[in-house]
Amino acid sequence: MPTAHAPKILIPLLRVDARETPIDFFRLNGPFVAALNAAGALPLGVPIGVPHARLAAYFDLADGVLLQGGHDIHPRFFAPEEPLHPRVHSISEERDAFEIAVVRLADARRMPLLGICRGVQILNVARGGTIYQDQPTELPTEVAHFPNEEISIAKVTKDDLARVAHEVHLVQGTALHSFFGKDTISVNSLHHQAVKKVGKGLRIAARAEDGVVEAVESEDMARHWLVGVQWHPEVGERLPQRHSVLFVRFADAARRFAQEKG
Repeated sequence: MPTAHAPKILIPLLRVDARETPIDFFRLNGPFVAALNAAGALPLGVPIGVPHARLAAYFDLADGVLLQGGHDIHPRFFAPEEPLHPRVHSISEERDAFEIAVVRLADARRMPLLGICRGVQILNVARGGTIYQDQPTELPTEVAHFPNEEISIAKVTKDDLARVAHEVHLVQGTALHSFFGKDTISVNSLHHQAVKKVGKGLRIAARAEDGVVEAVESEDMARHWLVGVQWHPEVGERLPQRHSVLFVRFADAARRFAQEKG
């Protein structure tokens, strides 16, 4: 597809912890770039911490929003009465607040949005929903949603994400079900937080075998294209199904948005 017609996808960039490097810089995970490029879209990074007025200017350039995975979400954004769970780690309240603002700006413009892993949780929280701070202890099940509870996320390998972790049941009648054309798909998994109460205007689109919510989408996809999935489709090339369909459908929605806004 010619670059001139490629939709521009706004992606909040991850601030690298100052303890990890003497230089403050931001990061965009490479697999997202590859997945968007393959779908005919152009990544457009926005550093976390950009003032709200300038963030609106970024939105003027964009046709869609993608939320990356990463940090846990602080409970003050969804259940301020709850104490911080001892298993919650790698918190960035700056990032939480920024990405919630990003979701709400996307809502105001009805801009297509795709949330991956943490991204589905932020989408849900921004819409007034809640999440489990630590699903394995708050809702223990037999399904392994994190590949190895004994290791940290920093030590998870690409091979860990390439493996099938469990099955996901897609809800019939949802857009997500139509994307895959199947009732059940195989997914990778790398999370210990998970959607609890679903936010306003969203519906459950998929559950794991243990009932844990694995995807949500807009109740009215024709009005506003919103999809959030708990797994990592950007590194799903070795899974049985073609998870790249999510990025293709997202890019299509962003392209339509660009055409409608002129």
